[in-house]
Amino acid sequence: MLASQINRIGWNNNFIVVEEQEKTQKVWKIIIVKTEYVYYCAEKTEIDMCKSYDEFKSLRTQAGVPDDVELRDVVDVYEELNANK
Repeated sequence: MLASQINRIGWNNNFIVVEEQEKTQKVWKIIIVKTEYVYYCAEKTEIDMCKSYDEFKSLRTQAGVPDDVELRDVVDVYEELNANK
């Protein structure tokens, strides 16, 4: 297994949201495009931060990510982008 594998992704001009599988845990990231700032959430971590999908959803709201930036399966995104070529 790869060290990290992107499972779901969503974006607009201002934000990129990602769900990854890193070894035995899920990781969620919110990237602010303009500043390149990354919010990081992980299921299993010793650092006191966002540790669940529910906390990630709350962090999305706090960061200002609009609801239309939805996490979509990367295979679906890939197929959709290739169908439009």
